[in-house]
Amino acid sequence: MTAIAGRLLGLLTAALLAGCSLTHFVYNRADSFVVREVSKYLTLTETQEDALRGAVLDWQAWHRQHALPRWQADARALGNDVQAPMDAAAVRAWQARVARHLRAALDQMMLRLVPLIATLSDAQIDAFWASFDTRRQDRRNDAPADVEALKDRAAKWMKPWAGRPNAAQKALIAAWAEPQAWRWSEAGRARQAADDARQRAGVAALLAARRAPDAVDQWRAYLADDARDAVDLAAEAAWVQLLADLSATLTPRQRDRLGRRVAHYADLFARMAAD
Repeated sequence: MTAIAGRLLGLLTAALLAGCSLTHFVYNRADSFVVREVSKYLTLTETQEDALRGAVLDWQAWHRQHALPRWQADARALGNDVQAPMDAAAVRAWQARVARHLRAALDQMMLRLVPLIATLSDAQIDAFWASFDTRRQDRRNDAPADVEALKDRAAKWMKPWAGRPNAAQKALIAAWAEPQAWRWSEAGRARQAADDARQRAGVAALLAARRAPDAVDQWRAYLADDARDAVDLAAEAAWVQLLADLSATLTPRQRDRLGRRVAHYADLFARMAAD
């Protein structure tokens, strides 16, 4: 269920960054949204579904009171910071700040989900894994198929925030993407498979101990484990450097667009917190 919670937070975050109308639609209907997503993995009883809705609404109340004001304040601060080029250290600091917000949200969600997880039957757990493996493969199939697709995805990511990348920015994206060709090698695929197996084993152990008295502490320890090797750290550093390099090359028009986009979210978070 950790995988589902992480997926749900990812989808909610994507909604927050997709647009005002979609943000309001998903956030204000979070209980129905979460129930629908969970139903893709396993079938809940009526009692479990009611408990899930209650847990999500309780989490949403916490998020509205405690998290959204922080998102609003940070969006205001980021709006100021993007008015000038940001170096890698500044980008990394913002990345860490966002990660802290997401970890806190996931922790609060799991506090509310762990009691529900304890009620799952062995048959429901089996159904979860069958769906989990299928949907993980589907997500992998949706990932970029090669370096050119990776370049294209990065350019499309940039467009709504700062506009179409110019020639110099496309060159920066290419310089970031091309060293990642190893992802599609036999060794790269083997590494991904091993990482998947490690994560699956960790979640399986937690689900097996779902009724243990210290279940919440076990989930927290698992979520706090940020085990990354040199390859992961190098990939993250390359991404941070790309963002810093793009920041340095933004035209006045692009920088203005980025600033207005971030300010829009600051206003949006304030309205959502006041709902």
